[in-house]
Amino acid sequence: MKFLKILLLLLIIFSLYLCAYPVLHNDLGYNTDIARDFLILQDIVNTHKLTLIGPRTGGIDGLFHGPLWPWINLPAFIVGHGNPVATGWFWIFLITCSVFATYYVGKKLFNEYVGLLSGLLMVIMSVQYSSSLLNPFGAILFSPLFFYFFYKYIKLEKIKFLLLAFFIIGLLIQFEVAFGGPILIFSLVYLLFFLYKKKKFKHLLSIVALIVPLSTYILFDLRHNFLQIRSIFMHIGSETGSEKVPFSSFLQNRLEGLTNNILPIPYAPYLLILAIFIVFVYLMVKIYKDKNFKNREFYLLYGYFYLAYWPLSFYLNGYVLGFHVFPFVPVAIIILSSSYLVFSRKIYLIIILCVLFFNFIPAKNKVDGFVSDAGNSAASWKFNYQLAKMVFKDGPSEFGYFVFTPDEQGHGPRYALAYANKEYSNIKIYPNTKKHVVNIIMSPPINGENNREWWIKNRVRINKNPENVINYANGYRVEKYILTDGEIKVPSDPNLVNGLFFR
Repeated sequence: MKFLKILLLLLIIFSLYLCAYPVLHNDLGYNTDIARDFLILQDIVNTHKLTLIGPRTGGIDGLFHGPLWPWINLPAFIVGHGNPVATGWFWIFLITCSVFATYYVGKKLFNEYVGLLSGLLMVIMSVQYSSSLLNPFGAILFSPLFFYFFYKYIKLEKIKFLLLAFFIIGLLIQFEVAFGGPILIFSLVYLLFFLYKKKKFKHLLSIVALIVPLSTYILFDLRHNFLQIRSIFMHIGSETGSEKVPFSSFLQNRLEGLTNNILPIPYAPYLLILAIFIVFVYLMVKIYKDKNFKNREFYLLYGYFYLAYWPLSFYLNGYVLGFHVFPFVPVAIIILSSSYLVFSRKIYLIIILCVLFFNFIPAKNKVDGFVSDAGNSAASWKFNYQLAKMVFKDGPSEFGYFVFTPDEQGHGPRYALAYANKEYSNIKIYPNTKKHVVNIIMSPPINGENNREWWIKNRVRINKNPENVINYANGYRVEKYILTDGEIKVPSDPNLVNGLFFR
């Protein structure tokens, strides 16, 4: 057993190395949401004002995640002088914390072996997203602690555990509304029945622990005529919202989500995914019948919260995405790691080896893909930074620039230009502004729809050939224009996005 523990610990360390591989090579996964977060952090630093809202939610217009994710990233951003790679190292620290949280709960409830195996499964699954963390990761980090404290309250009926559970629910809402909101609802429903049975309704007063983590929502809504509360009530059960989907796709999304999101296993055969779902159903049924099983309530709490999530999701428009429910995964990992207490050892070993194999393979592929594509991918920080420096190189003392991306946000090149401007501080740049020199940065077209020329002519309102063109292998294109005084006076479309209004 000692050898096995050492082996698991070494595999955890190796998997953390795989997580850190991009930042070890001064790179990050750099999509539009990552760039948006850096722009938010830059805005906080420039204005010296902490924002009261985080990124917008995808399915409800007017509802935002909390600001806790940019807040906890802010110190690393400041210490690193805005360098995304410095923040990337902080993300590796957060991943290590999530591994420890999963290990801690597994060890406290079962034993050190369960803790170490849970930590290993957690870290190897993290390789897929370790180079581009977003706000839902905060919910992944804290979800095992919520389940642990809620379970401890149910077992011991000590109010301190319920206070901690409610406080963490507030953190879950801050990081991912689509996860934390339903968890709050299910917790209250469960507690109403539990406290009625125990005659301890005064314990429900521990809900006051929500006030601190949700204070940013309260302050924002008081200042903005209860915008977010009104948005929620307008959305539930209505046809409003930013995403409309046919009912057949809507239903398919829920059914596939129910089975596929217990443990995300990239590239695994569907039969294995289905087998994992069946294993969990079997575990829940068997534990429900065995009233003497140690930590029985922990298993059943997971089953209650996970299965209750999907019927509730029918009241919300749009798709349920993987990152909405991924915070369930750390608890599912602990349950799977401890299932040798229920299954025969042979079946348990087969399941664990399959899960490890089908997570190590995509983890290795992720690293191999980075090695072969380092600095060339459009979703690479290194590429965007090199492109930005090229725009500045041999440039005039000032220039205007426009960014074309299919989503019209242009966050990626905008932040890269802002960061590169620190190195070229003698050059002034003006977003969405015509100067005698104008650079237009254009991302690759999506689905073959190349409307970049139309956009330049009708939105930027430049109707001439560029002075210089640089085409990149990944589809990016930079065009440099020299404008006359008359061409500068022709105004570009004032509705071009420049800022974080639609974050």
